[in-house]
Amino acid sequence: MATFAALLAVAIALGGLGGEGRKAFLLAGLCFAPIHTSLAHGQPGIFFCLLTLLFFWSLTGRREWLAALAFGLLLGKPSFAVPAALVGLIRGRWRAVLLGCVVGVLTWLPFLHRYGLQDTVTHYATAIQAVQVPGGDADDSHANPQRFDLINLRSWLGSWQTPTLIRDGLYGLAMSLAAVVLYRARHLPDASGLYWTFAAVFCALALYHRFYDAIVVIVGWAAVLAHWNQDRRVALAIAACLLPLAAPGTAFLVQSLGTSHPSWLEATLIRHQALALVGLGAVTAFGLLRNLAKAQAGTACE
Repeated sequence: MATFAALLAVAIALGGLGGEGRKAFLLAGLCFAPIHTSLAHGQPGIFFCLLTLLFFWSLTGRREWLAALAFGLLLGKPSFAVPAALVGLIRGRWRAVLLGCVVGVLTWLPFLHRYGLQDTVTHYATAIQAVQVPGGDADDSHANPQRFDLINLRSWLGSWQTPTLIRDGLYGLAMSLAAVVLYRARHLPDASGLYWTFAAVFCALALYHRFYDAIVVIVGWAAVLAHWNQDRRVALAIAACLLPLAAPGTAFLVQSLGTSHPSWLEATLIRHQALALVGLGAVTAFGLLRNLAKAQAGTACE
């Protein structure tokens, strides 16, 4: 409960949400299925999503040590830590990332002292390799019977059964474009909710994640409420992308339709949760680039 309350508080701060929308945001949080799924499966996903958003919030001000602490603990889940580090570096906060790495090393010292560096690295590498083999939990191909719960972009692209080279090329292009958007929009003061929603989507799509890790995009609901009176069309588009996350629908569809179906049906209907995140990234990127164009036009007029 404390972690949930802290998650909502940090998301409110990142989204720039005033007091008038906080009750609605609490209701959205209570209806957010990834949180329920995380608790039901006994996963610490909510804790790592909190650390990710806390790290982002720390980057918005002079909170370097808090950012380092959050990032150091976040290193316990590299699938969030790696893209979060990229966000930090894009915003020029390399000291926070570097100090976070030091915190991470200090956190792991008891484990390293007991098992040694070589055995620790070997054990970790073996564990990663085991889940990435064909049919493993982190395998992005159709060989993985549990792929429907994955929300990362590379896995969703695999739903189309395209050749690996094309899938990896599209994945690399999309992530590169996302990094460009994060860099170009980093100084927009009036679009913080959109920016951090896009950063959260970037973290969710970049590497291996399951449905419960979509908790991190809860900041999007704060952005919806904060932008409701400023840009209702963008707010409605964000809300439309978030609504599919109000229920763990993929699990029910797989049970109803089975695991054998056309690739287009899997990508668009069965795995609609991953598709919703792709849409959320596109909508927030559009909003950020439009705000950037307006800011540049205003500067040119002056």
